[in-house]
Amino acid sequence: MHMSFNTSNRFAEHISKRSSESAAIAVLSYDKRGVGRSQPMEHPDKNYHYRAGMMDFVLDAVEAVRFVSSHPQIDKSKIIVMGHSEGAIIMPLICKEVTNDPNLDPIYGCIFYSGFGETLKDAMELQRSTLLNEVTTMTGLQGW
Repeated sequence: MHMSFNTSNRFAEHISKRSSESAAIAVLSYDKRGVGRSQPMEHPDKNYHYRAGMMDFVLDAVEAVRFVSSHPQIDKSKIIVMGHSEGAIIMPLICKEVTNDPNLDPIYGCIFYSGFGETLKDAMELQRSTLLNEVTTMTGLQGW
């Protein structure tokens, strides 16, 4: 039995159900490049996601904003962006890129969902030391 706990999609469904005729809410949800169903057919490489850099993910989000903004029933001055995990971390860059684009209105609001509670530098140092500790203390095929 397969169970899915995709909280981002569940959040999107919850928000869209709160929509009414007087206050319609549209939701665009997507997997980041190379994850889930976003892997394009022309890239059967399973490492496609790892070949993308942070700015690729930022520019993908900007293109999502551009797509939503182009819909005739969307008030492009009221777009709210939600970033989950890494998406929350790069949210300031997304907002900056959208603001710098003369063809887009600035982001109306942001939802930072499960981002870091510390600086990126501190989080990376913790990950690096944890990984080094795990690799040097494990034996057999799991470690060195």
